[in-house]
Amino acid sequence: MDRKQIQFYSKNAEAYADSTKFIRMNTQYELFEKYLPKQPRILDCGFGSGRDTLHFMGLGAEVFAIDITREFVTRLNNAGVINAYCIDFLDAPYNNFFDGVFMNDFLPMFMIGEYQKVFDKLYSLLRAKGICYIATRTNENMMMNGDVKGISYFEDINDINKYINKKFDLMQMSPFIPQNASLENNVWFQYILRKK
Repeated sequence: MDRKQIQFYSKNAEAYADSTKFIRMNTQYELFEKYLPKQPRILDCGFGSGRDTLHFMGLGAEVFAIDITREFVTRLNNAGVINAYCIDFLDAPYNNFFDGVFMNDFLPMFMIGEYQKVFDKLYSLLRAKGICYIATRTNENMMMNGDVKGISYFEDINDINKYINKKFDLMQMSPFIPQNASLENNVWFQYILRKK
């Protein structure tokens, strides 16, 4: 994992959670939810403020939430969420357990050299035909000028394909501008993957 990211979130947990808990995610939720069965079991990865965990719980889903930042876990536990754990994603002790995995701005927690491990772990967590939602920003220098050449932290579509093509079907890929666009200067991409 990227230790600088971990240190940042540990140091700024309260401010980060407070600044992100009201970001509207309706479009992202709808995209993910349309592929899920009724009453799904969902893993929310790197949950931060707990916004997404609480949303899915409100739909009646059984939600497990993991984050490496203890301050976020304590905050969510104090809000009454019992299935919130301080654990490294790569150490999550579940196999063939989830109908859906939600990864909003989660991949940057890992170094590029760890991506194969991340996608292998994702595969092991999901049930057959399970769905994963991934949202990640484009490279930091890529501006919203209509000329989007990069695919998030992947240089092109072949870069993500090398991690997913034997284990996942790419159901959807689309660019979007987050609701807090005034704080962002780059386009995001969202992916829906389905376990083969």
